[in-house]
Amino acid sequence: ISKKETSGKDGKVYTEDFTYDYLGRLISQTDPYISSVETPKYTTLEYNDPEGRLTKVTKPNGNEVTYFYNRFTVTKTSTDKPIEIATSNALGQVLSQTIGDLTTSYAYNESGRVSDITEPSGNKVRLDYDRAGNILSKIDSNSGKITYAYNLIGNLTSSTDARGVTIKYTYYQDGRFHKYSANGEEVEYFYDENQANAKGKVTKIKDNTGEVKLEYDKRGNVVKRTQLIENYEIKFEYAHDSMNRTRQIIYPDGTIVSYIYNALELETIKMLPNDGRSKELKMLGFQYDETQNKLTKTFGNGVVTEYTFDQLNGQLTSYKLTTGMTKRVEEHKKYFYDTSGNMTTINDLANPW
Repeated sequence: ISKKETSGKDGKVYTEDFTYDYLGRLISQTDPYISSVETPKYTTLEYNDPEGRLTKVTKPNGNEVTYFYNRFTVTKTSTDKPIEIATSNALGQVLSQTIGDLTTSYAYNESGRVSDITEPSGNKVRLDYDRAGNILSKIDSNSGKITYAYNLIGNLTSSTDARGVTIKYTYYQDGRFHKYSANGEEVEYFYDENQANAKGKVTKIKDNTGEVKLEYDKRGNVVKRTQLIENYEIKFEYAHDSMNRTRQIIYPDGTIVSYIYNALELETIKMLPNDGRSKELKMLGFQYDETQNKLTKTFGNGVVTEYTFDQLNGQLTSYKLTTGMTKRVEEHKKYFYDTSGNMTTINDLANPW
């Protein structure tokens, strides 16, 4: 048995247990759990094939996945998903893959690369390559033919679609992307301009309408975005917490929007208008269950959205929207699923007719 401990975003230590057989094969593992607080939930694996291949996986909620091998065909059966069948050739190349009643088939060229794909809809895709393995053309029965060209180090330099529209790509000497152009329009990227924390970062983007300048903090988060359009300067400023989550945005008119988090998720959004009169307004609030499923979403006008989830598989089971002033239930729906996890029924409790 081996253990792995990791620190979560909430500051707690989560443990995972792994058990192996005498051949070194994984036979059980747990979902992350808090030791001495939570009971471990196990996934078990079985290897009953004559060649020692995986034959069964049992998940903590009781759902099972079984694998059956017949020469070059592998059939995967799940209690919560459609049957999957994959057929390969002697080289291990997948020739077809079926999920439920949808089949995708593949063919290969002499270099072992995929050359033809037939999708479940009947759409056919053909791919041609150069000696380095770069795609030279893609012929799609829906969108037509697209051709590609590359430079000596394999960077894409142009693509031309079935309409004859060509997009050209250029690069700096160090290989970083420089600009692309099409139909007289051009977008150009600049890096490492003389500012703090900008090494390796895009610092300016220019196009036909103007330019955007970007500034960063020490952790690489954008702290200022300045857009220049003709003679106008539009500026956004950003602040981030120690987990690199957006904590505040200051808009061009001076309005401040603040984001407040609990240990893991966004909890509240507040806005302070820059009119000298208004107080800070609560725009949106969230509540979560212990597994971080969103239970309620409350808007600043009092409108409340409530959610419930299945405790085993996390599927949404109901949704309810209530107005703020009148407390009238505008929407209330319940959701039902089959054993494969597909939604089968929606009951509209607010409008049963």
